Amino acid sequence: MGVPFRVPVPPADAAGPGGAQDRAVSKSSWAQGPLPLDVGELRAVSFARPDPAEQVRVFGPFEFEPFDECLPSWNVAHGRDTGFGVELAVARDPAGPFSPWMWIGEWNVAARPPELLGTFEDGQVDVDTFTSKSSWRALRMRVRLRSAAGDGPRYSIDRLTLMPTLRAARLGVGAAGSPAPLARLPVPFRSQRAEDAAIASRICSPTSVSMVLAYGGVLAPTAEVARRSYDPFHDIYGNWNRAVQAAYSFGVPGRLERIPHWRRAEELLGQGTPLVVSIAAKKGQLTGAPYESTAGHLLVLCGFDEQGRVLVNDPAASVDPAGRQGLLAYERSEFEAVWLARGGTAYVLEARPPSGR
Repeated sequence: MGVPFRVPVPPADAAGPGGAQDRAVSKSSWAQGPLPLDVGELRAVSFARPDPAEQVRVFGPFEFEPFDECLPSWNVAHGRDTGFGVELAVARDPAGPFSPWMWIGEWNVAARPPELLGTFEDGQVDVDTFTSKSSWRALRMRVRLRSAAGDGPRYSIDRLTLMPTLRAARLGVGAAGSPAPLARLPVPFRSQRAEDAAIASRICSPTSVSMVLAYGGVLAPTAEVARRSYDPFHDIYGNWNRAVQAAYSFGVPGRLERIPHWRRAEELLGQGTPLVVSIAAKKGQLTGAPYESTAGHLLVLCGFDEQGRVLVNDPAASVDPAGRQGLLAYERSEFEAVWLARGGTAYVLEARPPSGR
């Protein structure tokens, strides 16, 4: 399935888009992400009309083994008045021709472009993932930046990551043996049920992210992580690339990965990195879960016990007086079916650098 590809991001020319003066972003100017009902107050930008001051950074083309889907993610520091949109284009060959640009995500944006393209004859963007019925060999990435203040965007593109994969390559992943025992990483448990009842059933992703942030020493309230993670264009809290950028808005770098087998999960957990993983389970498919079934759910993978069971913090569980009700163990074969066999999607959030960036 390959490994995440970190897009080379050369320093921008000081005289052009993203110049040196635009890259000086103080910690106090982190954009907070738009509130669902009040994006204007937080100076979110609009792509509804042309903007001659818009800055555009284009990366690629990059050549890969055949792929028919791609997960992009990013870590961008920026001023409170700066927002951006991210687009992808694909081709059969690095020399092209390339598809039209497809919008696949944004941050601190109040209005998307009116000419927004999320599909073409042989591919489409499904919320946060590019998918196609045929395979491709090349990718380009484009970041469009605007300012709501009229003085030019202030930003630093610190990381862009592409995860191109071939769906057929995932068949039978993880089937060879049980993972080696790894002591449960001490990730503090949080329950999504403890949050505002109006959104509690919808915030498994930001609750999981908040647990991993707390594990790394960033004690952000779950409600604030949810607010920054919210995707107003799809009315969801579980947009994958937004979750990664939300973590980065607290100074914690990260990326999206497709975990192909237990060995890769062991490697990351062995480095002290818990994984926020995306599962889907039919009724009876995940014994002991605090739900009968789920069309989509995120939780934190923390280790493996001596029996090969998967040790997790499941935010769907309630908080008991000892704070341990959500520290669960699922059978490896069952968890394999609901996670690895469904793509092995994970947020890989790293330790916050000493500088906070």
